[in-house]
Amino acid sequence: MRFVTYNVNSMSTRLQRLLALLDEHKPDVVCVQETKCTPEGFPHTELERAGYVAADHSGGRWAGVAVLARAEHGVAEVSKSLPGQPDAHEARWVEATVGDVRVVSTYVPNGRAVGSPPFMVKLAFLEALRWRA
Repeated sequence: MRFVTYNVNSMSTRLQRLLALLDEHKPDVVCVQETKCTPEGFPHTELERAGYVAADHSGGRWAGVAVLARAEHGVAEVSKSLPGQPDAHEARWVEATVGDVRVVSTYVPNGRAVGSPPFMVKLAFLEALRWRA
């Protein structure tokens, strides 16, 4: 399987670039971060036209992640939570089974300065990830 990860920094702004990437490279799986769209605004239809299905965890203006897979592989057993993660309402984690592979797309919080409150949130997120793995 061919995997790609792409911090798209807004699905609506960069959808055409993503579709071009899918067309040119034809990856089996794409993990996307910073989708920055609502659940209703996620471009499932456009991706399906390109031959892909998606498991997304969309949260609006910030964050958002997705796992895209070629339609013939499908996505199953989708989970949108990382047990123990801080700020669980933020859309920073989605995992799905693609074929017989478990795939995770995650957007780790920016820690900013060492020792700052955002840095502690990042460490807590990574600790939750450690227990998930």
